[in-house]
Amino acid sequence: MKTLLLSLVLASSLSAQAVKLTPDEFVVKPGVARYWKFSVSGSTGRVAGSFRASGGSRNDIRVLITDSDECENYLNGNQANVFYDSGAKTVGRIDVRLNQGGYCIIFDNRNSVVSSKEVATQIYLENE
Repeated sequence: MKTLLLSLVLASSLSAQAVKLTPDEFVVKPGVARYWKFSVSGSTGRVAGSFRASGGSRNDIRVLITDSDECENYLNGNQANVFYDSGAKTVGRIDVRLNQGGYCIIFDNRNSVVSSKEVATQIYLENE
């Protein structure tokens, strides 16, 4: 019984440190990339979770994680270094470790000229 209680307390303290990076659901209009900025405040952090896109003929979205400077490059259509790039996918999982610093998670629908994409996410940051 004590082991179970200790496990529950430990699990709740770990989940209390996790920060949700995106809304549960949102829309990305055609020809647009939506993004959210975040910071890793510990020495390292882990971004983990999943996403699902629907809409259009292929039900796809491209998800990327970059640092703050590369985010600006990418959004301006320039070449950018990324820590994560899903490619165009309907469903995907993210599990990326990052060093301390500022970052950006991007949901890119710029390949679609007509269709909006509805995106559902469960993506969290855990500072370590």
